[in-house]
Amino acid sequence: MRKTLHTFLILITVLLILFLLSIVSIKIGFFPLENQSFKELFQIANALSGVNYIIFLLILVISIFISVYHIIKINLFYLHMVSFCSYIGRAIKSIWNDLKDRYVLLILLPPLIASIYFAIVLPISYDEALTYVDFTNNPVLYCISSYPAPNNHVFHSIITHITKHIPFFDILFRLRISSVVVSILTWVIAYSFVKRYYSRKVALFSVAISSMLFMSIYYSYMSRGYALVAFFFVISLYATFNIIKYGSRNKDWAIFSICSVLGFYAVPSYLYPFVTLNFVILLYNYRNIRQQFVFNVFITLATLLCYMPIILHQGFGVLSITPGDRMGVLSLFPLFFRNTFSEIYGLHLIYTFIAIGIPFIVALLKKKKEILKLWIIFGLAPVVLLAIHSVIPFPRTFIYYGFIVVFLMGISVSEYIEKIPVKWLTVMLLVLQAGLFYNFKNNIEEYESFNIGFHDVSEKFIEEGKTFYVLSGLNIESHKFEMMLRGYDYSKSKYDRIFTDFENFRLVNTDTLKGNFDYIVIDRPWDKTEKRKPVYSNKTLNVYIME
Repeated sequence: MRKTLHTFLILITVLLILFLLSIVSIKIGFFPLENQSFKELFQIANALSGVNYIIFLLILVISIFISVYHIIKINLFYLHMVSFCSYIGRAIKSIWNDLKDRYVLLILLPPLIASIYFAIVLPISYDEALTYVDFTNNPVLYCISSYPAPNNHVFHSIITHITKHIPFFDILFRLRISSVVVSILTWVIAYSFVKRYYSRKVALFSVAISSMLFMSIYYSYMSRGYALVAFFFVISLYATFNIIKYGSRNKDWAIFSICSVLGFYAVPSYLYPFVTLNFVILLYNYRNIRQQFVFNVFITLATLLCYMPIILHQGFGVLSITPGDRMGVLSLFPLFFRNTFSEIYGLHLIYTFIAIGIPFIVALLKKKKEILKLWIIFGLAPVVLLAIHSVIPFPRTFIYYGFIVVFLMGISVSEYIEKIPVKWLTVMLLVLQAGLFYNFKNNIEEYESFNIGFHDVSEKFIEEGKTFYVLSGLNIESHKFEMMLRGYDYSKSKYDRIFTDFENFRLVNTDTLKGNFDYIVIDRPWDKTEKRKPVYSNKTLNVYIME
């Protein structure tokens, strides 16, 4: 094992040195530009100029020195690595042993069935289509170095470059399969965490409900990076409790660091759970603040290294959101948090607040100080962080609150949960899960009406050899994907966006449009056609025959 690791490090070092020499040689013109063998390397070198080029070379040189250092210090590096791997192995074995409980298997079955079922029956969403058309269907080099819009959840996009090669399934399920797997792993680890720190019954309660909330089901199949956010948050929360309980061990910090970096690489807004968990650690572990600072510096540098191809190519600004007017942002808080509660839990707000409020009041009346601290921290964190950041993100940014709030509810009323026999508790939870499944199935058509409506158009009108003129705000990538899904060429169709952003758009009269296309597909809100009659309409679209 040691020799294998040593050989691997040498190989990595040699490859880094060759890459460095190649980039420099191409930059100074040593290789002829027409040489196709160096086409991709030339594109990298050509994209880098000035300060970016120097920074890029500096990163490569530092990486080479780090590799060489570990080659020299192979004995020390090997011991630390073996110890850490052994720790991970024991953790996996412990989680696996937890799964031998038939009741937890019953509780995990509904979220697994739900994610697979909806991954199969629901059509492509706009964001998924954009992910595939712009990133998965392009070279992985483009995926890791381009950030034209926040839709590029880079780590997830990289994963789809792997899953798109899985045989037997269609393109859409191959895109979604990683979210299905990551989601069920999230609930397995969540169960193990709650059981380890509280009890088996509280763990069943927490996982059963949180796994079947509206947004939990939605992103358990949706090909986006939010399943990864929930996954890395749960592991980081587990590591946070370990850091606090077991004396701030380096191996727990290592897990926290790895998950934080990968969480950031999945979605930059992982900043919010990262800061929140750091505050929890600081509150209970302030004596080891120096260690916390060092690991956070490592997390920052490692995250910057992951995003370095994008930063060098497009600048750091593409990864950040421009803060808005703070008073304007604060005035939108009531609407934002109402929408966030509504989307995460998928229930009427009154029922949601009653369900959350009762356990909180119980914890308050029984003076459960440690639990109340967690309620206050996680309750205030979004408000404080968004006020400081001065932005209003999408509600899905806080997807991890589906688990954390139900977890806090469970530990607040744990003494009552413990009184219920595990058999009857499981039956009650399965009934509740069935209700939440029905709630999702009943509401997803309205929630996804935009995407479902366009899919209906695709089912009715996309045929081999047919061409389209699509005038839309968000359906362009969906149409391209639907064409590719069926194996058709979309290059002969024409696409125009109705608007340049969500505030400035133009109305369109299809009577004046001319072209050699079979159909016009246009978003209804901006369709000002007077003479032509649509051959098909739904809530979101009109379809015309091109004359």
